[in-house]
Amino acid sequence: MSLKGGSRWQDMVVPGAVPMSWLAYAAEKGLPLDQIIYQAGLSAEQAASFSAGVPLIKFQRLMMAVHEHTGDDGIGFEVGWRMPPTTYGSMGYALLTSATLRDALEVCLRFWHLIGRGIGLDVTFHDGQGIFSFFLQFPADGALRRLTFESIMTTVYRSIVLLVPEATAQAEVWFDYPEPEYGMRLRERIPGVRFDMPLMQGRFPIALLDMPLPMASAAGQQAAIQQCELEERTLNLQGQLTGRVQKELGFRAAGYPTLEQVATLLSMTARTLRRKLQEESTSYSVLLDAARLRDAVLLLENPAVDIVQVAEYLGYNDAANFTRAFRKWTGTTPSVYRLQALSANSKHTI
Repeated sequence: MSLKGGSRWQDMVVPGAVPMSWLAYAAEKGLPLDQIIYQAGLSAEQAASFSAGVPLIKFQRLMMAVHEHTGDDGIGFEVGWRMPPTTYGSMGYALLTSATLRDALEVCLRFWHLIGRGIGLDVTFHDGQGIFSFFLQFPADGALRRLTFESIMTTVYRSIVLLVPEATAQAEVWFDYPEPEYGMRLRERIPGVRFDMPLMQGRFPIALLDMPLPMASAAGQQAAIQQCELEERTLNLQGQLTGRVQKELGFRAAGYPTLEQVATLLSMTARTLRRKLQEESTSYSVLLDAARLRDAVLLLENPAVDIVQVAEYLGYNDAANFTRAFRKWTGTTPSVYRLQALSANSKHTI
């Protein structure tokens, strides 16, 4: 599922550390860097610095050029594994100096837009698990989609296990496509990787959230956060609304708030909220669909909740409409997903 709702995704700029990591991998493998830079439409001067970032469309070309020259479908995972928190500068140091994983998560949510441009992140807690859901905010399919998700989800997973090594055996990483030929390479480093799932997610036990982190430093984190705030102002990113709207779209018995209700909560008009979300390449309806998919998966994993009830909880008057929406999002029906989830969960508990 992609968060495609705006017309300005082409204007997004990927922070320089990310394309630099891809070029570093290409250099490590002895690939022709000049040719890759040319294929991406980047000048040598840009490739040498990237201080101002790289337009998303050119970064996509860069990924595909590296993919072409390696002939390796699994390079998204390989590059992601080579991108620890320190790759992301001030935000990375803010994560590393956090007191607990909970504090690090708050930093990640607050400043995600500094590193994850073009990829929506939604975090929720359910049944003893912390759940990261990832959504694309630009059109992509095939190899480009796999490279994008595998690189970002691998770097997030590696960041978590570097902070809390106990997460290695307890965390899960979900991909919504069949297991690729290089699946065993992923399993060697991510034991909890799962394929053919309904959406892109990472899951870890909530019990890990309050474990003290080894590099905790209140002063160090304060300095790093101040630098992150400076980057926001410099890049004019402090007005990000997507994350704030996602927080208001948490599951509740009264149903999801309307666009007008969210706008009121954020002290603006519905028209202004609609415009600002479009500027961030998404829309209220796209974010609502993402929230419904996230919550549908959680509800369907509970066999005590009838599928008709799931549809009602998610705001569908007709279960058939929910089934059509779920099939559109995931390629399967709610009942089939429930059977698969219960079977997979029983295997994981043996």
